Amino acid sequence: MGWVGVFCEDVKHKYIHHIYLFRVSLKFGIITCVAGFLGVSIGSESARRLRRKCAGADPLVCAFGLITCAPFLFFATIISRYHTLVTWVSIGP
Repeated sequence: MGWVGVFCEDVKHKYIHHIYLFRVSLKFGIITCVAGFLGVSIGSESARRLRRKCAGADPLVCAFGLITCAPFLFFATIISRYHTLVTWVSIGP
């Protein structure tokens, strides 16, 4: 399990005493899989279409994806102690 699952489990443990690490890991795994499939699909299609105009489209699409995901990850770490659902949604993209 990655650090995000442990982080969310720690935050929930502080505020909700009946938490199971398995459930946290399962939810995070499902969100990660769905986001991965969507990200790969959207990224590959974007790169394919952009490759017609620019030869180096693959690194540009990858850089755009990394730059756009950073604020969501930062927001998720800050808001996690107040709103668990918003944290899960922020980690997904």
